[in-house]
Amino acid sequence: MDDRAWLAGAIELNCEALLRIAMRLVVMLRPPVGSMTDSVPASLYYRVLRLLRSAESAVRRLIVLEAIGLDPEPERPRKDVPGYTSRSGSKAGRDRKPVAQPAFQLFDPFKPLPDNPWMTDGDMEKEEPLAFPGLHDFRPDEPRDATSLRRRAQALLDALVELPAQARRLARWRLKRLRPRRLTSLRPGFPPGYRRGRPVDEVDEILRECMSLLAWAEMPPGRR
Repeated sequence: MDDRAWLAGAIELNCEALLRIAMRLVVMLRPPVGSMTDSVPASLYYRVLRLLRSAESAVRRLIVLEAIGLDPEPERPRKDVPGYTSRSGSKAGRDRKPVAQPAFQLFDPFKPLPDNPWMTDGDMEKEEPLAFPGLHDFRPDEPRDATSLRRRAQALLDALVELPAQARRLARWRLKRLRPRRLTSLRPGFPPGYRRGRPVDEVDEILRECMSLLAWAEMPPGRR
């Protein structure tokens, strides 16, 4: 088995694992039947946010791996998941007026360092807080608006289902350099959602695996 085939198999395995996690997050954030609010308890909100950040970082690294040596022009079939319909949907869905849907964020958010010359005010607003609040800072049953989390979880699921399409998005960005001040979609150092020390959740292990795969792929062939 050559390196490219081995890497494709590793991408597939991690993609399948992340698909299960993304589907679970979507279900966790689904409002109860008959509910008239978009809020969820704060304990659930921060639990999902932590898992979501790690999963998003892992998917971004899978996209970079998928885009290695990719020609952005040819179309590639999307991944089929039983019982799931992507944003493009069925023919009937395509005939309807398009509705704005969340797009997966290809880029790691910048680190909110003081006097960071790469960051704009918009980047600063999008950055996640450096630390999640402790239990003494909020009541577990305190309501939190989960609209943005639902959109991000859905975008995560769509990106995994259509991973080749996301890789083409990244390849097109590399050609156009829409943001020339960014040389890569990934930020240096630890990615968002990375948990130092012993992994606690499955997504922590997947993120580490994706980081290792990326480091392996960037090595010269003779040193792998």
